[in-house]
Amino acid sequence: MIWGLLLGAVPLDPVGAPLPLYLDESAIRGELARLPDLLSTCDFSVDRTFRLTLAFAGDGTAKVTALDGAEEGLSVCIQAAIVEGLGRPHRGIDVVVKTVLYTRGGEWLVSPSPTLVPQPSSPPMLFSGDDEALQRTLWRHLSGPGNDER
Repeated sequence: MIWGLLLGAVPLDPVGAPLPLYLDESAIRGELARLPDLLSTCDFSVDRTFRLTLAFAGDGTAKVTALDGAEEGLSVCIQAAIVEGLGRPHRGIDVVVKTVLYTRGGEWLVSPSPTLVPQPSSPPMLFSGDDEALQRTLWRHLSGPGNDER
C-alpha cells in the first residue's frame, strides 16, 4: 500500500512540467517587472507617462496593442524591446494587460498594479452536424429566452 502511495507522488513527466493553462496576475507582474531593464536602451529626454496595452499570446510572444504618449522614435524602441524580451508560453487565450510606464529621473518604472482585461468567453462547442436549422435552434436556446418566451 505504501508503494502505491509513493508511486502516486512520482511525476508523470520527468522531462518538464506542462504549460500552465493561462497566465495569472503574478505571472503577468513577473513579466512586467522585466520591462525597465528591457527599456534601458530606449532614450528619453524628460519625465513622461505612457499608457500601454499588451497582449500575451499562448506561443510565448508579446505585442503592443496600444501605446499612448510616446513619439514615433520612442514608440518604435518600446515596441521592439517588448516584442524581443517579453512573453511566457501558456495554453490559454491571449491575455490582454493594461499598465502605465513612467520615466522619472532617468529611470523606467512600471505601475505595480496592472489591469487584466477580461476576455469574452466563447460559446460551448456543440456538434450539431451540418443542419443549419438545428444550429440556429441550439444557439437561440443558449443565448437565453427571447422576448416572446419570458
